[in-house]
Amino acid sequence: MTQSQVRDTVTQYLNNRGAEIAQLDDDTLLFQYLSSVEFMELMLQLESVTGIPLDLANADIEQVVTLEGLIQWAEQSNNELHH
Repeated sequence: MTQSQVRDTVTQYLNNRGAEIAQLDDDTLLFQYLSSVEFMELMLQLESVTGIPLDLANADIEQVVTLEGLIQWAEQSNNELHH
């Protein structure tokens, strides 16, 4: 899993929803653009792209509301998967 995979998936998802974001900053607040249902959809999409089970129950929601936090969390989940 790469950071760019997560970044590209999030950007594509938001653009598909008409958010028209040219460049996502790492500190972009995702909930500016997503409802909680869409956020869950995005998680499922990230799971299928990265192959990492992303269990939001184990997430610090305050962490994953930004792109950078989401990337770090996905990497953390990936590391736990391989231990």
